[in-house]
Amino acid sequence: MDNAHAAMRVVGELFRESPAQGSTDITYALESAFAAVRHARGRDADLARATVVLVSDGEDRVDLPRLWAARAPVGEIEITLSVLSLGSGNEDLRHLVEEQRAAGRRAFHYHLSDDELAGGRALFDSGLRTLLPSSPRVDLPPDDPQVRAAVDALAALAAGRRAAPAEASPAVRFEGYFTPPREPPGREPAAEQVARAGDLLEAVAETLALAPLEERGAEAVRLLEHLLQVYRMPAADYALALTNLSPAGARALERIRLLGAPLAAAGGLAWA
Repeated sequence: MDNAHAAMRVVGELFRESPAQGSTDITYALESAFAAVRHARGRDADLARATVVLVSDGEDRVDLPRLWAARAPVGEIEITLSVLSLGSGNEDLRHLVEEQRAAGRRAFHYHLSDDELAGGRALFDSGLRTLLPSSPRVDLPPDDPQVRAAVDALAALAAGRRAAPAEASPAVRFEGYFTPPREPPGREPAAEQVARAGDLLEAVAETLALAPLEERGAEAVRLLEHLLQVYRMPAADYALALTNLSPAGARALERIRLLGAPLAAAGGLAWA
């Protein structure tokens, strides 16, 4: 941009007209930004510096190999990446900014917490469109009892009251936690996530062998949920880590299935 006024005009246009939709993919966003810089260099051979400002509330991981591969074709242009981080923040982005500042670049990382955002004027009040994902059409069988229970719970929340939780299927709950993924993930889990998930599975497997036979399936679920809460590991991170377990973690998962899955499949679990 030639000046600050031009930059502000473009930002306003993005909020009003951007076709952005879908789930958070920070790496893809930065790849697109580098591509835009590359195209700008094609129009202006004298372009020597560029600034990328990323605004994100996502907790997505940054794929550094993909990022550097996208950065390489830009050549000698000095690109500075700054970040406005919303909500819970993003450690990968903070580290990227710190690396640039250590190299002498004037990059910034500014974080606004959920509490700080709640105290300001909401985007819904500004007249600008929000960059929320489009709502996909989902056809659900109306006679499915689990679907009906979920719809009733959502309706109760919308009405301002709390519905009694629907009775969970023992087999579904056990299988959800202890089934190896059948398809590769869209991204690789972090090494610390894989290590943590392996440790949790080994702890569950060791404890499960000591539990009464008829309680093993329920005990596996209860213990894993407790450990996920204690170690503050989101269920989504745990599920992603299952795609790349260590040999020890994979053995622990298989042992849990051997000890608890037969009872889960037979519906022999009792939920507290």
